[in-house]
Amino acid sequence: GITGPHIVTKADAEALVKACKFAPQGSRSWPISRFSGYVLPSEAAQEMAGFNEEVLVSALVEDAEALGNVPAIASVPGVDVVSIGPFDLSQSLGVQGQPRHPKVTQAIERAAAEVRACGKAWWGDLMSSTFVNILVVDAAREYLRRAKGG
Repeated sequence: GITGPHIVTKADAEALVKACKFAPQGSRSWPISRFSGYVLPSEAAQEMAGFNEEVLVSALVEDAEALGNVPAIASVPGVDVVSIGPFDLSQSLGVQGQPRHPKVTQAIERAAAEVRACGKAWWGDLMSSTFVNILVVDAAREYLRRAKGG
């Protein structure tokens, strides 16, 4: 998969797809490298088409300005997933460093619903995340609770 950061507009999402896909969906160049070195020139078009089918394109929404454009971003053909950058979004919403602030969580919930309404995948549908420090603190609290007999 390829994730494009700071996708704010539909035009940004279209440019992301164009950069990630080979023709006819995009304009990604064919590299002269190990990646393409084992492909005969006569097989390149087939390989490019296969790559276009296999690559997952994720538009990363990280800016307050992008929140009003989520349906347009998600509607772009070739965008498979819309993701969120909660820390950058918190900064953009004026609550920097607080990805669990209600402003951020409500924006994320709205965006997720809009993406799903477009028939696209929301990053939370594909994976879940947590913060390691929260796991450690929670484990320490549970350990202390059990140590105290509670």
